[in-house]
Amino acid sequence: GHDQAMLIADNLNMDHHFHAATQVAEEKFGDAILSTYPMRLIKKEKFLKETRFSALEPRGALWVEIDFNGTFVQIINTHLGLHHKERLLHTEELLGENWLKHSKCKNPVILCGDFNALPGSKVLKALRTSLVSAGEKAGRKRHRGTWFGRFPFACVDYVFVRPDFEVTRMEVGDSYLARIASDHRPLITEIKLRL
Repeated sequence: GHDQAMLIADNLNMDHHFHAATQVAEEKFGDAILSTYPMRLIKKEKFLKETRFSALEPRGALWVEIDFNGTFVQIINTHLGLHHKERLLHTEELLGENWLKHSKCKNPVILCGDFNALPGSKVLKALRTSLVSAGEKAGRKRHRGTWFGRFPFACVDYVFVRPDFEVTRMEVGDSYLARIASDHRPLITEIKLRL
């Protein structure tokens, strides 16, 4: 019964945008982006391509432009579906004209979220045709588990960047609160712009 994105943003003195990909009764579920820097909404919508598995839970993405001291950074946040065919369709859509190849999606660009895909999957291979894994840029040889909660054994959450960024650090949050707040662990990523 609470707007969690707004409550978190208010408590942290941040701006936020939220995209409800689905609604169950009065509860809305979707993607959020919070920032201390000024940002404007570019786009929030459900994916256009659907499979018979899309009825499980509609999926979409949220795209904002953040004004980082005069440099405009494009950030897209998503949560892909549970079925591999659906994930591949939505990955193709993210890589296409409506999102990453959109005329407004100019460097620098960050794509992040819960991709529900393991490191060697076709989804990640497709994303690597246009983007670089922030973990790899940070010098990580292996992906650390981000799911399931207290004992994460699988990596399904990622941050991807275009080459304009230097990634100086990436780690999986391991505090007591991080372990109980969600069934996913947070990916803490320190990114520097090459100006």
